[in-house]
Amino acid sequence: MKSLKKEIKITNHFVERYYERIFRETPPRMAGRSLGFKMKKINKVIDDIAIKISSRDMSNLLFLKNCKHARLPFENNQIILKEGALVTILN
Repeated sequence: MKSLKKEIKITNHFVERYYERIFRETPPRMAGRSLGFKMKKINKVIDDIAIKISSRDMSNLLFLKNCKHARLPFENNQIILKEGALVTILN
C-alpha cells in the first residue's frame, strides 16, 4: 500500500470525511495540527483502504490518478479524485 501513499496526495478534507463517513467517528480537526498528528491519521485511513479495497479498484485508482476529475466506487460510497489527490468521499 506504500504506492498509494507515494503516488496520490491525500487531502485533510478527505481524512476528515473518511473518519465521518467510513469510521463513523467524530472527524479529527486536521488544520493547524502537527505533522506527526496528521501522518498518524493519514496512515490509519490508508491502512483501512488497503484492507477494504479490491486489487482491481486499487489498480483503477492508481490508473486514474492523472485524470482531471474521477469518481471511484468504494464499498457503498464514492471516492472523488481531482488532479492526483483524494479530495472527498461521498455517501
